[in-house]
Amino acid sequence: MQKSNLASIPTSIDLAQEWLVEYWAVELGVSRGRLAQAVGIVGPEVAKLRKYLKDGHRIAVRDDSDVVRLVARITLEKDGFAASVPYHPAKKGWIWELPLDYSKFGEVPVPLSEAKHYTVDDTVKLSMHMGGFVQFSRGGAKPIVSGYNPELAQINPDYSPVNS
Repeated sequence: MQKSNLASIPTSIDLAQEWLVEYWAVELGVSRGRLAQAVGIVGPEVAKLRKYLKDGHRIAVRDDSDVVRLVARITLEKDGFAASVPYHPAKKGWIWELPLDYSKFGEVPVPLSEAKHYTVDDTVKLSMHMGGFVQFSRGGAKPIVSGYNPELAQINPDYSPVNS
């Protein structure tokens, strides 16, 4: 077997190497600015950067007795972002789908009788995509994989776009 003379892509990012920054920004699905920010926080090793970017940002609150409690996690997706609440110990939640008529803004709100009510017994995840697709799903041990199927022009609970 003949040995290749091609060098492998470095797994440590040197921000002065423009081609390397461009390569890893695309590979990790972030902007070059976000990549530089992450390097400043966790260092240049790609494995650490990948974990840091996957973990997302945590939102915490401090109560009156000075106890800090984690509330939510925001993660960047390839075409938007997701917010989840993995820290809620009950792992139960409600959500209401309420139709809104924006042409009647400022008038009497839509009655709750027109709302659809859903419950979940797992971590709840809200995903917002750049194309306008918004969904609630389970984000815990048994996540729901779903998405907008452009070929059928509909939301499919089992649809997973390639490279999602």
